[in-house]
Amino acid sequence: MGHLHGTLRTRHGLSLLDYLTLGFLAEAEGGSAPVAELRAFLGESGDRVSYLLRGMQGLGLVDRRRVYRDRRNVRVTLTPAGRARFVDVERTANSIVRTLPGG
Repeated sequence: MGHLHGTLRTRHGLSLLDYLTLGFLAEAEGGSAPVAELRAFLGESGDRVSYLLRGMQGLGLVDRRRVYRDRRNVRVTLTPAGRARFVDVERTANSIVRTLPGG
């Protein structure tokens, strides 16, 4: 995992958590999910996920919006740039995993 994290950082400027977030959203219906579901998937604190999403939003990879009818909840959506970046990063991750024993 350390090798994968380092390679993603070097080649794509993304962490392993960034990659997992992009993948989660790429597989979510409509490329969008509540932040609470993402937090549960990652197993990270709300503060950690908020920090992660703030950085990804700054890069234009995701968008965060409060839910119209329930302002306490936030949805995160994969942007077209985020989807394109995920395709690139997924290619790199798959090539690394194939080189591992049993990969």
